[in-house]
Formats: sequence, structure tokens, C-alpha cells
Amino acid sequence: MKKLVPLVLGAAILFTIATGCKSSENKKEDTKPTTTQAETKEPTTYTEPVNAGDALSVADAKKFLDADRDGNKGKTVVVKAYPKGTTKEKNGEFWLYLTDKTGTGITGENFICIFKEEMREKIRSYKADVLVTVKGNISYGNNVIQLKDVMLAE
Repeated sequence: MKKLVPLVLGAAILFTIATGCKSSENKKEDTKPTTTQAETKEPTTYTEPVNAGDALSVADAKKFLDADRDGNKGKTVVVKAYPKGTTKEKNGEFWLYLTDKTGTGITGENFICIFKEEMREKIRSYKADVLVTVKGNISYGNNVIQLKDVMLAE
């Protein structure tokens, strides 16, 4: 009997400590700030595919893709921006770099449109200070934002 009393007392102390620690953990969880639905909802511009008449800037197209990379990947968007130059043809395609800034020179926006080679002459006719409107499927690839299956939006 003498051995049983310390054993029960020890078990009771351990139970009290374990229960006390758990309840303080629950209190910590309860004190976490909660976000309301209004705080987590993205603007509709970035959560839905864009209609042909709703052109995004390069920055807004990036925000649209970043809002849900997996969900928005491959969605059709329309982007209106300034052309910055093209790459050489490779496998029947070339890249057109776009930016939100006018003028010539390299920018750090890393936004490209992948066109079929037959579009090169039409694309070359655009000046660096004239907005171009393109429509394509948005995604990330080669460390840049890409528009694939691109058409000139008229």
C-alpha cells in the first residue's frame, strides 16, 4: 500500500502537468488573429480569366498568375504593354518581350509572348512607344512569365 500512494500521487501530478500544458496550447491557438473572407478574397481582376476587352498591364498579369499559380496557369489573358524586342527564331517560334515602361532598353519584368515565326514581320512593325495588345495562355517557364498560343488582340 505504501508503494501505491506515491505511484498514484506521481500519476496525478503528471496528469495535471500534461493537461495544463495542453490547455495553454489551446489558448495560444485561440489568440491567433483570424482573417475574414473580405481580407482573403483577391480582386476579381486577378481571380478570373480576362475577357478580350479587359487588358491587363504586365504587373497586373503577374499578380493574376501569382494569386493562384496552379489555378491560373494556362488561363487566357489579354495584356496591353510596350514591346521591348524579340529573340531569334527557334523551332518555328520567337519571343516578344513586353514591359509597362515606354522606351528602349532592357527591363527586369521578364514577361514574354511566344509567337509563331510567321508573325515576326507584323511584330517588328511595332514601335517601342506604342502599346501592343496580345492574348494568350499565361504560365511561368524559363524563369519568366510566358504567354503561349499568342494572338494579337485587335
